[in-house]
Amino acid sequence: MMRTVLTALTTIALLGCVGCPPPDSLEGPRVHVETKKGLTVELVLPKYSFYRGEAIPLKIVARNESREDIVLDADSRALAHVTLHRRAIDAWQQIKKYPDSAIVAARQWTLRPGQSRTFPLNIDVAPDWPTGEPLRLAGGLNGRPDVAPAATIDVYPTRDAYERAAGLTDD
Repeated sequence: MMRTVLTALTTIALLGCVGCPPPDSLEGPRVHVETKKGLTVELVLPKYSFYRGEAIPLKIVARNESREDIVLDADSRALAHVTLHRRAIDAWQQIKKYPDSAIVAARQWTLRPGQSRTFPLNIDVAPDWPTGEPLRLAGGLNGRPDVAPAATIDVYPTRDAYERAAGLTDD
C-alpha cells in the first residue's frame, strides 16, 4: 500500500498538473498540432508566458499529408494568421487577429501532396492584452479556419512582474 502511494506521489510530482502547460524553464519550442482531412497545422511557440511589450516569435507550419492537392481560398494576402481569445461565460471569444494590416484581396493557394510551408510571425503583446487570466492563442491558415491548433498563455502587465513570477529576480 505504501509503495503504491509513494509511486503515485512521485508520478504526480514528475508530471505536474494534468492539462497544464509545462513550465517556461523547460528547453525547446512548444508545438501544438491539429490535423483534418490530410492537412496538418502546427503552432510553434517559444514559451507560454509573456509580458506586455514583448514580441512573440512564432511559427505556423502547414503540411499536406494527403495524396491530393489542398486548395485554400484565402480572403486576404496573409496566408497564415494568429488569433487571441479570452474566456467568456461559455466559450472562447476572439479579441484580436494578426496580422491586422493584411491587404484585403482574395487569393487562392495550393499545398501539393507532401508539401510543407512555414510562416514565421512576430506578434507584439499589446498594452490592451488582458492580464491575470488565461488567454488562448490559435494559429491557422487563411482559408481553413477548421484547422487551428491553440495554446493557453499567460500575459503579465510588465517585464518585472513576469520576471518575479518566473523566479528570475532576487526580490
